Amino acid sequence: MSTKKVIRDIGIVTILLALRSVVGFIRDVVMASRFALDYTMDAFNIASKIPLTIANLLVMGVFTAVFLPIFTRYIIENKKDELNRLVGILFIVITVGFSVLIILAEIFARPFIMYVLTNNATAETVDEAIVLFRLMMPAVLLMAWAGLASGVHNSFQRFTMPAVGNLLFNIWMVLPAWIFPHSWGIRGFAVGVLIGALFQLAVQLPGLFGKHMKLQINFNMRHPALIGIGSLVIPVLLSSSINYLVPFIETFLASGIANGAVSALAYAFRISQLPLSIFVLAVSSVVYPLFAEAVTRNKPEALKFNIQWGLKLVVMIIIPAGFGLLALSHPIVMMLFQRGKFGIVDTVMTSAPLAFYGLAIIPMAIEAVLVKVFYSISDTKTPVKIYLSNLIMLVILDVVFVKMGLGIVGLALGATICAFVRILLVVIVIRKKIGIFGLSGLMVSMIKSTIASIFMSVTAYLIAIRANYVVNLGSNFGRSLQVGFAIIAGIAVYAIVLYIIDRKEINQMLAVLKRRGQSA
Repeated sequence: MSTKKVIRDIGIVTILLALRSVVGFIRDVVMASRFALDYTMDAFNIASKIPLTIANLLVMGVFTAVFLPIFTRYIIENKKDELNRLVGILFIVITVGFSVLIILAEIFARPFIMYVLTNNATAETVDEAIVLFRLMMPAVLLMAWAGLASGVHNSFQRFTMPAVGNLLFNIWMVLPAWIFPHSWGIRGFAVGVLIGALFQLAVQLPGLFGKHMKLQINFNMRHPALIGIGSLVIPVLLSSSINYLVPFIETFLASGIANGAVSALAYAFRISQLPLSIFVLAVSSVVYPLFAEAVTRNKPEALKFNIQWGLKLVVMIIIPAGFGLLALSHPIVMMLFQRGKFGIVDTVMTSAPLAFYGLAIIPMAIEAVLVKVFYSISDTKTPVKIYLSNLIMLVILDVVFVKMGLGIVGLALGATICAFVRILLVVIVIRKKIGIFGLSGLMVSMIKSTIASIFMSVTAYLIAIRANYVVNLGSNFGRSLQVGFAIIAGIAVYAIVLYIIDRKEINQMLAVLKRRGQSA
């Protein structure tokens, strides 16, 4: 794939993911305004943990991670019929497996909510969470089918329809605010999850079947590729599940801290994930097929080239984003949520953990790219070991920080420390696996981006605190001006400082965009 096409794909996916994130924040703003941090909002955040985590694991995680290298090999070897048969087998396995999971979840919803997802939550919160959980769980099967479809699309290096599906899913999570009766309350948003999952799947089907694919329902459970997938799925599922256990652990601990703590932590985490869910996800989604193709064609230098290029692109964006969240955590929360029932106390409660989460996204972004290297070389066991040891560290830190009286800030601090330790382990292991891949050059780029980001964040912070003298921060428009001016000025300072101290690197990046990149 040429660099021009890579950039075009990244651009398209970034735009679609940006729209998805905007819609997601509209949903958060609407829900915050209507429900603030009361028990129904806590109940929704508790109940949605399982279906939404499965969506992230399947649609953007396990299925693509495991299926893509195998599907890519069949495509490169021109074994389209074999690919069709394999997809048919996987469809049957997914349908049966997740149907059983949904039935069990519906039956055991009450004990699961009471003893696994909550810690001393009020009775009304638990009761509402059970109802919402049962409403949303059937969406899991639709999400699983959508995950399979996304894996096929990405294997053919088609990224638009999966991204459109994600956008439609988020749209249907906010539409209930306007199309369902107001009396439905928070339950209307749970129904929206179910409808959104249906649209996420449906939009991918027309482009899935045609000259490339013809679904062949197949019950051959002894297919050799299925056995290989099984051996890969379990470690990937474990490592991804361990990674996604972090919100569960923090939700469990936060539910015993104070009323509204669960929702405050959830809002802070979602804001911090915005740069990851837009730009970093776009880059990692597009470069992963390049990694897999380079490995399949036995081109180690092409693999290293794509790793270097992808990481430098990510670092140039994510470091200033992280410092920006640190500097503007309070104004951002105030701009997005402080309206209706969501008051200044809620803003303070949410902005404190956001500052730490802002720093955590830097190692998380690098990890999002590098973990795809493990999967492309079919090493799915190493991430499990790294994530498991990191999870143990997280639990210890979170418990200690909560007992120290740090509250939800302690939970965010624990997650941030663990994120930096985790990426250090990932880098060390990958270097042993594939050799030198330009790590020293990446470190230089990170240091320069950090220096520029410090100037940027100081500028943005000073403008934000001085904005009170020139705009009315009591209005939504005034808050938007405050954050908007701070961000624009910060970006300008970042670009100027970075160009001064890193002109050569920027020129090299621009040169890469002008010539055909190495085939992955």
